[in-house]
Amino acid sequence: MSEKEFVVSVEELISRNDHDQSPAVSKEGAIPETEKNVTVTNVSQDESDVGIPEIDDLEIYLLGHVNRESPTPQVNTSTTVKPKIQKVPTILRGRENFGKFYEPRVVSFGPIHHDKHKFISEVYKKRFFAGFVERSGRDYKDLYKTIEDKISELKKLFDDDVIEVYGDDKALSRMLFLDGCFILMFIVSYVDGDFSSFNITNVHAAYIQQDLFLLENQIPFLVLKLLTESSSPEFKKKLETSIRDFILDNILAPREPTWILNFELDKLKPDSATHLLEMLQMSATGLLIRKTFESSPPNRSACDRSTPVVQPYFRSVQKLQAAGIHLKPTRRHFLTDMDFHSQVFTASLALPPLLVDDSTGPKLMNLIAYEMCPDNRRTNYEVTSYICFMNSLIDDADDVKELRLSNILYNLLGNDKQVASLFAEIATGLVPNPEIYKDVKKRIENHHHRKLRVWMTETFNKWPVMAFFAALFSLMLSVIQTWYAIPFGKSSHK
Repeated sequence: MSEKEFVVSVEELISRNDHDQSPAVSKEGAIPETEKNVTVTNVSQDESDVGIPEIDDLEIYLLGHVNRESPTPQVNTSTTVKPKIQKVPTILRGRENFGKFYEPRVVSFGPIHHDKHKFISEVYKKRFFAGFVERSGRDYKDLYKTIEDKISELKKLFDDDVIEVYGDDKALSRMLFLDGCFILMFIVSYVDGDFSSFNITNVHAAYIQQDLFLLENQIPFLVLKLLTESSSPEFKKKLETSIRDFILDNILAPREPTWILNFELDKLKPDSATHLLEMLQMSATGLLIRKTFESSPPNRSACDRSTPVVQPYFRSVQKLQAAGIHLKPTRRHFLTDMDFHSQVFTASLALPPLLVDDSTGPKLMNLIAYEMCPDNRRTNYEVTSYICFMNSLIDDADDVKELRLSNILYNLLGNDKQVASLFAEIATGLVPNPEIYKDVKKRIENHHHRKLRVWMTETFNKWPVMAFFAALFSLMLSVIQTWYAIPFGKSSHK
C-alpha cells in the first residue's frame, strides 16, 4: 500500500457524523472550576479549625467513619487491587536524569504526555491506524465501538488526576482507539522487521520501542485485547504471536533464552496485566509463564513491614571469587532465578543473564517505578531487589568484567565502567525486599565462614609437621653451607 493510502484522517473516519454533538474537551477548561470546587469531606468544622481534634472527638470520628464505610470488614484474599496507570511516584521524580529515563522521546501514548510538541506528528499514528484497519479485516466503526462501549471500564484503569482533563468520554475514546491501533500495528511491523509502508527510520523505531515501556506512556492492555479480539481470526493470531515475540525481545535477557514465553491473549484473565510495562515485569520475573494466572498474589508485607531485617555482609564479585565462589549463568533467564551451591572449598553462584544496552536503563527504571506505585499490590519488588543485589556485587569495572566473562552480563554499552555506573545510578535510594535472595545470601555467608574455619583448623593441625620440615630444611642449609666452606678454606690456606 502506498503512503498516500495510509495517510487518513481519524476525524474524517470517526467524527464526520459527530459535528452535531458536543466537541471533544481540550485540556483548557476540561473540568469547569465550579465542578472542581465541589468536594465532599467528612471533616467537621471544628476539626478543620483545631487541626488535631481532642482524643474523645477523634475516637467518635474514627468510630463513625468506620461504621459508615465498613460495618463488617471483609477481606478478599483471592484477588488484589489492580494497579492503575499513573505518573512516576513522587519519591523518584527528584532524580537528576528524570526526563532521560521516564519521558518519551519520540511518541506519546495515553493522556499524561498527550499533545506535547516534541513528539512525532499525529500523521504517523494515522498511517499505522490505517494499516491496522486494513489488516484487521473489520470496519473502523466496529473497531471504534469496541473501545467506546468499554470507556467507563477503561477510565477506571487510570488515576483520577491522569484523566481529569478529559471531561468528555468521546475524546478519551478516540485517543485510546488511535493509540491502540498504532501500538498493535507497530508491534506487528517490529516483529516482521518491516516499516517500509509507514515511512519511519530504524532509529525512530528503536525510540518508539523504548517509549512503549515507560510508566507514564501506557494505555490499558484491555484496549489492545479488545482490538485484537475484534480483528479477523487470521490477523488475531498474528497479533497474539507478535505481542508475545515483542515482549520476549524486550525481556532484558539475551536473544537465545532456554525457555519459551508461553501465553495467549485469549487465555489471559481480564485483569492479568494492566498495561505492557506490567506484562514486561511479569515476564522478566517469571510470573507470566503461567497461562491462566491462577497463582496466589505476592505478599508485599515482608517488604512493607517496619521491623528492620539485619542483612549479612555481602561481597563484590572479586571478593567472592577470592573465596572460591565461581559465577555461572542460570538456565532460565528470569531475574528472580538465583541459586548457590557449595562444597568445602568450592562453590558456584548462578545469576540470570542480562543484556545491557541503551534501553536497559529506562526499562529497569520504569519497572522499578511501576513496582513502587502506592496502590500496586501485585509485585513483591522483584526488579528492585534484583538491582540492589547486582549493585552489591559490582564495585567497579573489574567486577563487571568478571560478570561479562562468566556470560552473565552482555555489555553493549561500550565499556565496563559505564555498566558499573549504570547499576550505581539505578540503585541509588532503592530499598529491596529483604526476603528475596535471603537464602542465597545466607548460604554465601555460611560458605565463607565455613571455609575460614576449615582453613584455620587445617593450618593448626599441620603446624607441627610444618615446623619439623622447616627445621630439617634449616639443617640442610647449614650442612650445605659448611660443605662449600671447607674447600674454600683449604684453597685460601694454600
